[in-house]
Order: sequence, then C-alpha cells, then structure tokens
Amino acid sequence: MRIGIDIDDVMTHSLPEFLDAFNRRFGLKVPVAEARWEIFRRHPEIPADAIAAFFEELYRADFLGSRSLLPGAREGIEELHRVGHRLFIITGRPRRDRAITERWMEERGLSRFFEAIEDRDGLDAPLHKRRAATLLKLDVLLEDEYEVAVAAAAV
Repeated sequence: MRIGIDIDDVMTHSLPEFLDAFNRRFGLKVPVAEARWEIFRRHPEIPADAIAAFFEELYRADFLGSRSLLPGAREGIEELHRVGHRLFIITGRPRRDRAITERWMEERGLSRFFEAIEDRDGLDAPLHKRRAATLLKLDVLLEDEYEVAVAAAAV
C-alpha cells in the first residue's frame, strides 16, 4: 500500500505545546479540546504583526525541529516499511520549513523509510492533503485533524 503519514500530532506531539506557547504569549486560556493549527482565524483580535512575531519566536526556538517522537511511532514506521508499504510524509508544515523537517527526520533516523515529503505551500490543509493524496495515489493517510481527514478521504 501507499501510505501518507502526517508528522505533527501523528508522529509527535506538537499542538499541545504550540497551544501552551500561544496561550502564554497572548494571555488566553484556550483548552486543547478547542485548539486547531489555524487558531488565529478564531482570534481576529490578534494583530497580524503580533502573529508574525509569535511565529518568529517559535522559529528561533526551533519549535518544529525539537519535537520528540511519540512512543511507538518509530517502531510502527519501521514495521510498515519492513512489510513493504511505500511511505510518504504529508505534512501541513509550510515549504519554507522543509530543511527543518528534513533535519528532524534525519536526527530521528526516519529519512530512509520515506520516499517523499509533501509540504504545504499556500493551500489550506484540507485542500493540500487532498491534492497530495491524489497526486501520490495514496491508499491510506494517517491524519489527526478531522476536517483534513474527511477531505482526503473523498479521493
């Protein structure tokens, strides 16, 4: 089978730590149950320059590059590869962060298991992952966001 695997919140915990940083930075108390990666759309009162500064802080702190693997993630990936499945990274991370993603995978010994990385370049996540599933002719997509999974399942 051809299997697409998301990184953040599938192979690693990212959203809870992102939300902690978001809540601290903006003095909010958004619970994890209400969190989404597109959280700024739900908080239009936050100015664009403050959003840009927040993401710059995360970038300088190597937020994406410092995420640890979830227990069992490496073993699961190794097993899928061992039995002959073709694996692809389908991430919502923007293309400008490709080097961070590649370094993250290399440092965790995952690069050799994946044939390609499909990162997001300007499209919203559901459309990006639906397009990636179509282009790569995926049989399965391991995805944590419901709306994205539904969009990809349509293909």
